[in-house]
Amino acid sequence: FPVTIQQGYFDATVRDELLYSKKYKAITVKLYINRGKKYTIHSLTTTIEPTLPKEEATLFENKLSNAFPLSLITRTYSQEYIENSVQKIKTIFKDAGYSNCQIKLKKQLERTTNSIDLSFSITPGIKQLITFFGNTVFPDSFFLEQIIGNDQPDWLFSPEIIAEQISHEYYKKGYWETTINWNIS
Repeated sequence: FPVTIQQGYFDATVRDELLYSKKYKAITVKLYINRGKKYTIHSLTTTIEPTLPKEEATLFENKLSNAFPLSLITRTYSQEYIENSVQKIKTIFKDAGYSNCQIKLKKQLERTTNSIDLSFSITPGIKQLITFFGNTVFPDSFFLEQIIGNDQPDWLFSPEIIAEQISHEYYKKGYWETTINWNIS
């Protein structure tokens, strides 16, 4: 049933029928799938674990409420929607310097109304801001998107690794004697 659940059919049932043919000495199996009603999203809440300063938590709550407006409520449930929602949350936090936030999803089914309540619990992790100075060859967005990328583990944010990657990018452009200095503040 995993496919039906991913599509929002939580009450799917399967019935089978076995038919024996004496003439061909064969058994035919017929499966009947009743998907039932598709579930809709009744509520969607986001909770930020209390590791952020209050004003920053309020800012994130506003961004999340804009990202998930009430018009999405009563939308039909699908695993694709959940995956897109998780990616949207990760992007909001990554853009603010929280590159490795953890997201837990709790689903509560309401079988009488064929609806589901979704609750995202978000742990931001450690804030890591990276700034670049003195670079005239590449835009900062190149470093942030191409070198650091999305969904990178925390260990990749080691200044030595980033400096080595930047040096390599300069080398590919013909700058063979480039020096990259880094500072943690």
